[in-house]
Amino acid sequence: MSEAAYETYDEDSAEYEDGTTAPTDVAALITQGLNDLGVLKAQCAEADENLEQARIDAASSMEQYKERAQATIAEARAEATEAVEQVRREMHDRVAEVKASVDAELAQVKATQYVEADAAAAAAEEVRAKYHALIEQLIQTGWATQGALASMGHAVVKRRGRKPSSAN
Repeated sequence: MSEAAYETYDEDSAEYEDGTTAPTDVAALITQGLNDLGVLKAQCAEADENLEQARIDAASSMEQYKERAQATIAEARAEATEAVEQVRREMHDRVAEVKASVDAELAQVKATQYVEADAAAAAAEEVRAKYHALIEQLIQTGWATQGALASMGHAVVKRRGRKPSSAN
């Protein structure tokens, strides 16, 4: 990089969203970029763990609810068998109502749990997209090579087919 380029860069130094300015030293920029990559990689892993935990929690919650629902249905059936024929018919209707209510509540629980899992998946995908975009940017700008990033443990994805056109 020429001396004039350094001077221009110093005058127009980049500023991060938090108000701090970007270092103008090339080594510092590379170090910062690699640090940012490491942070994003860790955030990807954490987001994946959060997603997996959300799925586990959803499955556990649904299983517990199913067990309680089955106990409620069994109790309603036991009451129905003890009654006279008329009461038995009424209890049979009650069992059907309880089952419908349980099914409706179970559907609501499932929907709620899946919404949470979907939100965790979306958050994980957003972090993953930032991570891969930064890797792609480092490679395209020549600040890093695929081999160097891969040797540091970063997930370098080789694209197949056409590159997306970004030069509009």
